[in-house]
Amino acid sequence: MIKISLRNIFVVGACFITQAVHSQGLIQSNANIVTTDGAYIVVDGANGNYEANGNATILMQPNSRIKVSGNWTNKGNTSIFLSNDGKIELTGGNQNIGGSKITHFPDLALVGTGTKNLSQSILVGGGHNGGGNGILRLNANVLQLNANTLIINNRNPNAQVS
Repeated sequence: MIKISLRNIFVVGACFITQAVHSQGLIQSNANIVTTDGAYIVVDGANGNYEANGNATILMQPNSRIKVSGNWTNKGNTSIFLSNDGKIELTGGNQNIGGSKITHFPDLALVGTGTKNLSQSILVGGGHNGGGNGILRLNANVLQLNANTLIINNRNPNAQVS
């Protein structure tokens, strides 16, 4: 069950869910997505890409997840996430994290197969209000930095990449 609460209803005509034969993607343009605690959003299929444009933001509550099987692209004006809560899972084969703006993932898990490539720097661990307790879970996947920067924001002295 997906529970999504949308705030600032700029969603009509601003946030589009595209569908093609046997595939879906999510394009978020100048819209705010607010999840409830435990929400589960899946962007899956042959074109299961996520793309942010304009002032797109996501406010995740604890225990919320977004699973994306395609590429993650931030072409917007923000770092997307407005909290340090929730988890993003990249579940596909070869995937790209890119765009023109850095994304501040609250928690990032690479759980698919294949190589994950950065074509834009990223931060894991939020970044709001002094940062979060970011966790990057590689799960035996390869993360190619391609001369980009990976920042893991976790102030716990025992923090480690798993």
